Amino acid sequence: MRFLPAATLLIAALAMAACSKVGVPVKATAVSGANSRLDIRYFHRTIRCPSCTRIEELAKQAVEQACAGELSSGRVMWASVNLDEPENAHYDKDYKLTAQSVVLSEVRGDREMRWKNLQKVWDLFNDEAAFTAYVQEEVLAWLNDGQAKSPLPGESQ
Repeated sequence: MRFLPAATLLIAALAMAACSKVGVPVKATAVSGANSRLDIRYFHRTIRCPSCTRIEELAKQAVEQACAGELSSGRVMWASVNLDEPENAHYDKDYKLTAQSVVLSEVRGDREMRWKNLQKVWDLFNDEAAFTAYVQEEVLAWLNDGQAKSPLPGESQ
């Protein structure tokens, strides 16, 4: 019984430590070509805080609302990926992840062409309308003309 409070604190500390919000932006351009696909992944850990769960729910809902046809046709793919599973651990380095993240990835054939971490999800998750608008704008920009309002690396957001 004496160890229960310590274990609870440890679990809470791990969940909070996993929820920092630093990422690497990449300039968006259009997803084009017959064999081109936009993969949208929510990366998370096994232990998740309520904020992490909300970001996943809002992001998935935003994608489903904006891209129902593209999801059905396979032009857009949504996945929730647990980074603590050994087969997914490489994504931490691949995308320089430091927190639970929503990442857009253009794939042509079996080759990833470019990717972008949607960093603002952490700033917007308490404002559902703003969050949804941000995610949908970024996704639709990649699918259409690529003119997302995203900064180049080194520019402030």
